[in-house]
Amino acid sequence: MSGRLQLIEQKLLAIDGAGFQNLCDTYLTMRENEYSSLNRTGSQLGKLKTIIGTPDSFMRISGNKLAYIEYTTQATVIVKKIKEDIDKCWMNLKLVLKQMKSIK
Repeated sequence: MSGRLQLIEQKLLAIDGAGFQNLCDTYLTMRENEYSSLNRTGSQLGKLKTIIGTPDSFMRISGNKLAYIEYTTQATVIVKKIKEDIDKCWMNLKLVLKQMKSIK
C-alpha cells in the first residue's frame, strides 16, 4: 500500500497548477452530494490553463449558498498564501454584493 501512496504523491508533485486545479474540481464534483453547480472561473474552457482571478472555482450548495474554492500548489509559506486567498475571496464577495445591490 505504501508503494501506491508514494506513486500517487509523485504524480501529484509532477502535475502543474492547471492540472491540479482540474483534478481538484473533478474530485469535488464526485465527492460533494449537496452541490447544484460548479463554476470553474479559474480555468480556460477546453484548455489545461488557468485564469488569474478569484475564486478559482465556486459551487452552489444547499440552502442557495456559494462556496468559494481556491487551489494552490505552493509548498512554502502556505499559511500566508491561505490568508491571502481568504482575503481575496472576501474582497471578491464584497464586490459581487455591491454590484448586485446596484442592479436592484
